[in-house]
Amino acid sequence: MKKFFCVLLSCFLLTGCAPSENGPSPKEGKQTAVRLARIGGDLYYDTGDENTKVTCGTIERILKKGAEPFSVPTEDDTVNFDGVRGYQNFADDAKTVFTKDGIYIFKKIDTNRDISHYTYACTVSGTLPSAERESTLLVLAKDDSISFQEAANALLSSNTASIPDAYVLPVLSYINPFGVRLSVSNITPTGLTLTITQSGGIVTGTLQTGLDYKLERLESDGWRSVEYIAEPIFHLLAKLIPTDGSMDMDISWQYHFGELPKGQYRLTKNVWDYRGPANFDSVDFTVTFEIL
Repeated sequence: MKKFFCVLLSCFLLTGCAPSENGPSPKEGKQTAVRLARIGGDLYYDTGDENTKVTCGTIERILKKGAEPFSVPTEDDTVNFDGVRGYQNFADDAKTVFTKDGIYIFKKIDTNRDISHYTYACTVSGTLPSAERESTLLVLAKDDSISFQEAANALLSSNTASIPDAYVLPVLSYINPFGVRLSVSNITPTGLTLTITQSGGIVTGTLQTGLDYKLERLESDGWRSVEYIAEPIFHLLAKLIPTDGSMDMDISWQYHFGELPKGQYRLTKNVWDYRGPANFDSVDFTVTFEIL
């Protein structure tokens, strides 16, 4: 089976993301089915990323097929593909799903927008203006009529007349950009330990990150930036991310944000593939966590 590699990005690569005045003029690509699972009322999609660190095959809950490919599963503990067995919890926003062809990480489609009326799901690929790489968009819609250009308009355009009724997520298919994943531990109201792990992906230079980060809290109307009590000053220090390895960063925000109250939070880190001055690709990666 041809594996489908993708990762949920907080933003596109910095190589040409904005639409032109008349919207994108992309190279059209065909629609591809995306594997979805409905778990606990939330919708999860297959990142194509295999979980090679599973040490126990015990399944937490059984999953079964309840929808056809290109359809959105509506009942809990159902999927839209064959050969599923069940799942384990992997992270706050992800599950490890056992299938007949492997063990994959499914990531939650996390949004405060109502997406319950969308019944059709696919990925559609194309190239945005000035972009160096092909982009793939994961689309939830009412039917199969949406094109890459329309999906790109739904994601990027400010012209409401050109925006179709669809929910769109940016993904890159067939590659896992940089092969980077974030996880957190030692969570307290004043800080945490951030672990950046690298495996696979496409790296053309040296993977680096800085000391800066973005912190958001989940409110009733969506994600909102946590307000500073003291504007941070981050030293311009690049930290190297090892290939096929991991690194830890102890992050303390007490001086910048104070002691945070209980709630759901999201931390964003920028990682760049550095080849030289003014020659790099940059991607934002996020991780969610809870302060109890």
